[in-house]
Amino acid sequence: MAKQVKFVLLHGFSGSPESFYELRRSLALALGPEFAMTLEAPALIGHGNEASTLPISTGGFEDEVQRLLATLPEGMNDGINDPIHLVGYSLGGRLALGMALAAPTRFRSLTLIGAHPGLDSHAAREERRQSDEAWANLLETQGIGPFVEAWQAQALFQTQLEVNAEALAEQRRIRLRHEPRALAAALRQLSLSRMPSYAKHLSELRLSVDLITGEHDLKFTAIAQSMLKLMPHAQHHKAPAAGHNVVLEAPDWLGRQLSVRAVELV
Repeated sequence: MAKQVKFVLLHGFSGSPESFYELRRSLALALGPEFAMTLEAPALIGHGNEASTLPISTGGFEDEVQRLLATLPEGMNDGINDPIHLVGYSLGGRLALGMALAAPTRFRSLTLIGAHPGLDSHAAREERRQSDEAWANLLETQGIGPFVEAWQAQALFQTQLEVNAEALAEQRRIRLRHEPRALAAALRQLSLSRMPSYAKHLSELRLSVDLITGEHDLKFTAIAQSMLKLMPHAQHHKAPAAGHNVVLEAPDWLGRQLSVRAVELV
């Protein structure tokens, strides 16, 4: 009988569950026929389909953490008998970290890809609030097309120019499908400026944690290194020749990495 492996994947801002299409394929291939894989990828609030119809204007970051916890597949509700490997990229990584801290016994492992543990200073929070407000205003005043063009032009994403044209076109299609007002509201609700600072709680995590960054993502590699010092059961892995979005830029490498951890913890 095939061994059961369960993943919950959380996408980044302006992504969707479809952003994991290539990773899903790579992960199944890396695990092989010995394992039966279950993979859940809920849409983040404000990101298309049913998520965009939820009330989001008055909620906070931790409201979304709790909503996502409520979407977890039913089971024995503990990380041993119902082992869930929780994976989050960027914004999804920040939410995954909140979920793991709020309900640590639900998960067997946590993988954070290009994720931030939260801002400590008021000045940093205010700077980020203003930046995210400018992006939200762009969405509301000019619409999804101009927003996507400006968002994709950020220096953080320039390594994606090496990604094949078909994958880039699919990412653009996913982004353009979002409703701009819902995405703007989600940006305000889930802003790094509104996220609690989880850094002081990182040492509380006792589950297996993998911090993943792209080799060329110097900013988040430095953040991962600082997080590593606070986490007793964490490891840091760098995806070769990749930037911030390892899900898009190195799905085969990431699939193998996730499979290694899942097999170790069966």
